[in-house]
Amino acid sequence: GLSGYLRQEFRELEILDDITKHRYYNQLPVKVCGSFRFPLLKSFRDWKKKADANIYNPPNIHNAIAWIKQEDFQLDEENNTALWKYLSKSKQDK
Repeated sequence: GLSGYLRQEFRELEILDDITKHRYYNQLPVKVCGSFRFPLLKSFRDWKKKADANIYNPPNIHNAIAWIKQEDFQLDEENNTALWKYLSKSKQDK
């Protein structure tokens, strides 16, 4: 099976993909933001807290990396130095 760190990485990438989709369709509140990976993931999970973010699985997540309530999904604060940049929609994309 996957190591815990690799499973965590894939989970975080799935959430980042979900954030990107929500952002593209203007479905995120302004408070979901962050210049670094960790603050962005944390703000998204804080927003989802009402829906129990510790077990929130993005719609297309594979069963091999999906988490359940018994597993505590902790964010890794160590790797929070990669800058993210939001791209705006271009007229060509429409």
